[in-house]
Amino acid sequence: MVHVLWRVKKKAVFGVKEVIMAKGPI
Repeated sequence: MVHVLWRVKKKAVFGVKEVIMAKGPI
């Protein structure tokens, strides 16, 4: 259960990083 939540959180963080990379440095 905890492992699954950790994976989801990791995926969410990766998604945020991808969005930031797409926008570029502010």
